[in-house]
Amino acid sequence: MPAQKATECKESTPRLGARARKYGLGLVLATQHPKDLEHKPVGNSATHFDGLNNSPASLATLHEQMRLKGGSGGSGADIARLAVGPFHFHSADASLAPPVKLKAPGCPSSKRLLEEHEVLAKARRSRARVEGQE
Repeated sequence: MPAQKATECKESTPRLGARARKYGLGLVLATQHPKDLEHKPVGNSATHFDGLNNSPASLATLHEQMRLKGGSGGSGADIARLAVGPFHFHSADASLAPPVKLKAPGCPSSKRLLEEHEVLAKARRSRARVEGQE
């Protein structure tokens, strides 16, 4: 969903996101250049994962977004130096004030598809960790 030019997905993706939200689902938008994405869908999303990025324009955008989410002066300062796995995470749905740093596992499935009950158990543990209950 480029911010500047019209594409097929620029109109359909926000509609798909609105419909998904109605049923408790969501979309994953991934980019190396957050400033290049259409701002409305990004602004409407409650959950963000910000990983390694060293583009000056992108860093300025990410630092400003983190500041607006309540991050202190140091929040996100290390984005340009992150290794593989760590992210700065923010979710308005999880009642988090500032973004928090977390490390995603390299391969949670051990090269096999997880059963539904395993996915749900991992999601419950992850949510409890994020909300500080674990």
